[in-house]
Parts: sequence; structure tokens; C-alpha cells
Amino acid sequence: MYAAASRELREKTEGDVAAQAIARYRAKAADVAKQFGYAGYVVREVSVNANEPPSGVVPMLRAKAMSSSADEALPVEAGKAVVSVTVTGTIQMNK
Repeated sequence: MYAAASRELREKTEGDVAAQAIARYRAKAADVAKQFGYAGYVVREVSVNANEPPSGVVPMLRAKAMSSSADEALPVEAGKAVVSVTVTGTIQMNK
């Protein structure tokens, strides 16, 4: 149950961060087009990538949970995780 809640929180956070990254990409593209004297732009290619959690962490917790007795606590510790999203692409500026 802990892993599912954590995964849900991570997915929501990635979605929020992706929306912010995309908004910044669009604002920067509009600003660059304007600086070059163009009225606007069209996105030609775009790639949105989010970092992934280290593999093996969730399976290790599940394996520990399956081998533990019901009253034995899992070694889970509250902490922080870094969530980053990168947006890259190409634009075509329009007059």
C-alpha cells in the first residue's frame, strides 16, 4: 500500500511539474520568436522527459513485505525525492 500511494504522489507531482515545464517552454518560444521579429511560432518537434525512480526500490520493499511477519515493521523512511521534467524541441517561427 505504501508503494502505491508513493507512486500516485510521484505521478501527480510529475504531471504538475510537466505542465509547468511545458508552459515555460511555450513562453520561451514565444519570446524568442518575438525577439527575432516574428509574430508567432509552430512547434515542430517536442520531447517531454521525466526522471524515473531508481529501479529495484519498490520490488525490494515488496519482497521484504512478503517475507516479514505481519507485526514486523517495514524499513520505510520518510524523505524527499527529486522530480524533474525536461522539455526540448524545435520550433518554426511564423511572420
